Amino acid sequence: MTKPSNIYEKILAWGYVRIDEGVTFQEFEQLLMQSSYEAREQRKLALFVDMFELRDVGRPPQHVLIAAAERGDQFTLTLDATFKHLERVELQEARDGARKAILWATVSLLATCVIGIAQIAIAVR
Repeated sequence: MTKPSNIYEKILAWGYVRIDEGVTFQEFEQLLMQSSYEAREQRKLALFVDMFELRDVGRPPQHVLIAAAERGDQFTLTLDATFKHLERVELQEARDGARKAILWATVSLLATCVIGIAQIAIAVR
């Protein structure tokens, strides 16, 4: 599988790997810093609250999520974000499979051409 190409894919992959243990907003901020993603605190919080939900509570009102994020509570990917990540992974695997299929089809056609030319050469002699 290829490396995530943008910050959203990176966040989804990061959150998916930590789906069982959960993440905090502070860990999320560290990921953003390591990825050289710069944004205002409000934008970071909005992104976090959009993609993550409280670990044992789910999706309470947004002001409750923001307060919990600032407190350092544990969050996990939302169901929607989890499916988006899985769909992205499946799409990438399908693309990789299609590339391999095209490669083997090309090899097969070339082998067929070589065999055809060899048969013609033998028949002419």
